[in-house]
Amino acid sequence: MTIPPENACCFTGHRKIETAKVHELVGKLHLEIDYMISHGVKDFYAGGALGFDTLAALAVLLRKRRSGDARLHLMIPCPDQCSRWSQRDVAVYNDIMSKADSVTVLCDHYHSGVMHARNRAMVDASMYCICYWDNFR
Repeated sequence: MTIPPENACCFTGHRKIETAKVHELVGKLHLEIDYMISHGVKDFYAGGALGFDTLAALAVLLRKRRSGDARLHLMIPCPDQCSRWSQRDVAVYNDIMSKADSVTVLCDHYHSGVMHARNRAMVDASMYCICYWDNFR
């Protein structure tokens, strides 16, 4: 099934998010996802990374559970993406993967260009991109 890019949106953003900002960011994510859906977007792509990718994927899954009008597609750079993550983060990652509408693994192993390949695939599949950048560092 090929999804027209005009019906799709991807996410990108920081991996580390200040704890004090998470609640507000999640609220804004829900508003942006609602806005996209109200304008015909139903398919959302996330890269499965920590931080913003995880928050975005969880927000799409919540919307999907509540109203059924959103689909989550994961574009995973490589199978061992989470090999150095905490057990808690791996459990969340696995839960997201089990609930996603599709999971695409782009490369069979890590190499220096794998994250770029993942990002390019998400952008190529989408007309829109919701980004999170914070200059707190």
